[in-house]
Amino acid sequence: MTNQDPLMHMLVGFDFSATSQLALSRAIEMAETESRHMLHVLSVLDHKNDPRPEGKGKHDYEGATEVQEQLTSAIEERLKKDAPSRRIKFFVHVHIGKPAESILSLAEEVGASLILVGSHGRTGIRRMVMGSVSEQVVRAARCSVLVVREREYEDVELETIVKAPEGHAEERYVRPHRYAYFNQLMERERSSWPWY
Repeated sequence: MTNQDPLMHMLVGFDFSATSQLALSRAIEMAETESRHMLHVLSVLDHKNDPRPEGKGKHDYEGATEVQEQLTSAIEERLKKDAPSRRIKFFVHVHIGKPAESILSLAEEVGASLILVGSHGRTGIRRMVMGSVSEQVVRAARCSVLVVREREYEDVELETIVKAPEGHAEERYVRPHRYAYFNQLMERERSSWPWY
């Protein structure tokens, strides 16, 4: 019996989209803080939504092998761009089937601690027709799921946050309190912004 922490398995659903690139970046970031980690990056060949950057191809062993090579190259590019400071360990998986089902199945197979998926932000009829892989995964996963998407909020100067948000009456808004926790002590700090 060892005292080592268990291996943290993180599964990234990757379909070559911008949001899946963000999900992979977040997983790499998290893996840097976990000494015992294993990333599993999964791409799924689906007849409706082929993940290959150049479009449709074969949905067989040969096609899966092709996607695996493209996925490995995409991961290498992302790692070079993100330049992690420690060794990142990962498996490259390609399944043929439905994306949500494949993600959930692999998560169970590897005992995933966390699943990371991108959200395409589809709404209305397009969402009804295509469904939302991220929603299906969130509903059925048996571990934590992180849904990643591009930030659309504008940058905000923290000094402005001390005022009541626009449209809120002052009496319905309580200024946030600022705290710090260290060495089993919680202290309330002065409430000025910005908070560094």
